[in-house]
Amino acid sequence: MRRLLVGALLALLLVAPAARAATSPVYFLQGEQAVGVPRDGATIESAVAALLTGPTKAERKQGLRTYIPPATRLDEVAFDEEAHVATVDLSGDFADGVKTEELGARVAQLVFTVTSVPGVDRVQVLLEGATPVGLFRAATTIAASAAGGRWRAGRRVGRGL
Repeated sequence: MRRLLVGALLALLLVAPAARAATSPVYFLQGEQAVGVPRDGATIESAVAALLTGPTKAERKQGLRTYIPPATRLDEVAFDEEAHVATVDLSGDFADGVKTEELGARVAQLVFTVTSVPGVDRVQVLLEGATPVGLFRAATTIAASAAGGRWRAGRRVGRGL
């Protein structure tokens, strides 16, 4: 009986980590810093959905906030495994009420969140299925480098953006 109990406990310990839900950080703002908060799910879709839901009431009490407009919705996600690029198509609401610092914070939240999903190195943002030429100035593909979260343009589109 004792061996059976020990065997059952050992089996539970081996299976339990696999049964736990995978998590991925979603990035909100606290002061001027992007702060990763764990959320269930480890897909691009689940990460963006959690980001668009915004911080919980308890997180808001801790000073976490988002600059992403509440009406913003996720229309589609595509992932190029070879290039490690996630294409995230959002509703046009993402660009509502654009102030330079707010738009930069929105993009930072989105890019940090999506690039936290394993395998994603870069993010291409579409609004209403189209490249928002001029909205993100020099880049339609934005990447966070692994060293310190610095931003770099992944691909330029046209001149004078």
